Amino acid sequence: RAMVDAYLLHLEEDEELDDLACYATAVMDAKYEAIEADDIIAKQCTHLTDAQQNDLRSLFSERGKLFDGTLGRLLPTPSLRVDDPELAHCLMWYSNVDEALESYVNLPATSQNPLRLEWLKAAQDTDAGLQQKLIGDPQHFRRRVFQGTNLICYVPNPHDDSQWSICLTDSNVDATIEFMHNLLNHPSHNILLKGLRLYHHPQLSARVKQFHCDVCQRVKSGTRGYGHFPPRQVTLLPWEQNDVDLIGPWRIEVGGTRSQRNSKYKEVWLSRYPRPVATAHDLGGEFIGPEFQNLLHDFAITDLPTTSRNPTANGIVERMHLTIGNVLRALTREQRPRPLQAAKDMMDSAIATAMHAVRTNVSESTQNSPGALAFRRDMLHNIPVSVDLAAIQQRRQVKVDADLLRINSKRYSHDYKIGERVLKLIHDPIKLEDRWEGPYPVTRVHSNGNITMELRPGILERINIRRIKPYREPAPSVLTAARP
Repeated sequence: RAMVDAYLLHLEEDEELDDLACYATAVMDAKYEAIEADDIIAKQCTHLTDAQQNDLRSLFSERGKLFDGTLGRLLPTPSLRVDDPELAHCLMWYSNVDEALESYVNLPATSQNPLRLEWLKAAQDTDAGLQQKLIGDPQHFRRRVFQGTNLICYVPNPHDDSQWSICLTDSNVDATIEFMHNLLNHPSHNILLKGLRLYHHPQLSARVKQFHCDVCQRVKSGTRGYGHFPPRQVTLLPWEQNDVDLIGPWRIEVGGTRSQRNSKYKEVWLSRYPRPVATAHDLGGEFIGPEFQNLLHDFAITDLPTTSRNPTANGIVERMHLTIGNVLRALTREQRPRPLQAAKDMMDSAIATAMHAVRTNVSESTQNSPGALAFRRDMLHNIPVSVDLAAIQQRRQVKVDADLLRINSKRYSHDYKIGERVLKLIHDPIKLEDRWEGPYPVTRVHSNGNITMELRPGILERINIRRIKPYREPAPSVLTAARP
């Protein structure tokens, strides 16, 4: 809102500019809400005098659209005539802006500008340590003239004057880092350090890495996680643990009508197979509800819920879901079912085919099919199978350890602590919205790669470290001075 900004800019100089705020709001409403002038005056400008209200009506009648659709600044027109001196001053301030400055939307409005050579020279002249280096080490610290301004520069090679960098002082190095970070539109630490290649300070690299921006932490997704996953002990005891999950919904179009097939196996699993020691599941309502929980309690089965949006916790079930989906897509592509019963039969056939494929195919980690491990018989030929569970467990442990080293090598080493604040990854965000939310304090650190954080007073959430990252507290801005 250009005119409102102009009003705020001149508010400190003259406190009697309430009329200007009314003018600005009225014009903006007329531009973007297409409200008649009389309606705006009756709603927002009742405190104006009759003369001021007439001037406002004249302003609307002479020029209905005062702003372009890009930056909201005034479109120049010779027919516009404003009698109010304060309003005319504000309008002229926006209409005389150089069009070339429109591209510099990230240029910070501050006098602490490293592009202003006078500001750099003033900081160098007041730094006693830099002046002493100029006298004591003339081979590396020399003066150079830039556009009539004499600055102290650092020359790493005394025999090569082409390699130089402008010296920064302790008083302006932080302001320079923050200014360039905003000017270059929030780059990473490495890109920012390359953008400061023409500046020199003994601690420039360290201070750049210590600079943290709240905006960058929220809007950038990042590829590497923080925190290493703990080792996992592989156990290979048949029927010790089973994983359950809800697959679907599957819908098949039959004659213009979508049919959904529901299959329930949890009711028949315990009647067909040995009782498991533990059952792992996600946080779906069908598993955390009283019906399923009472079933586990009655059979003395340990409940192992996974964290939200962590599909690797029950990867075997997710892999089976993929197999069933592939089979179902292949069947529906080859032949479209016509009657409803044909669609139901296709669903049952897809489930049976997928279960047979999962139980028959040889696993890479065990070198045996799941059916052979369970029944000690080959799934395709009626012959006995000798299984060495200890050797299989050792091979799986080696593979799990190798995968863990590979995954942790792509993550930053970080130990989460109680009281530390973290950001939570937003699932399926809108394109131009933040990627992270928070920060939230950590209330508990678990040994299995999970932490518990407090979303609100009394509201806790247990989450895997895949979905969080540490929040780096940004330092207060040092760019406080306004542009002169």
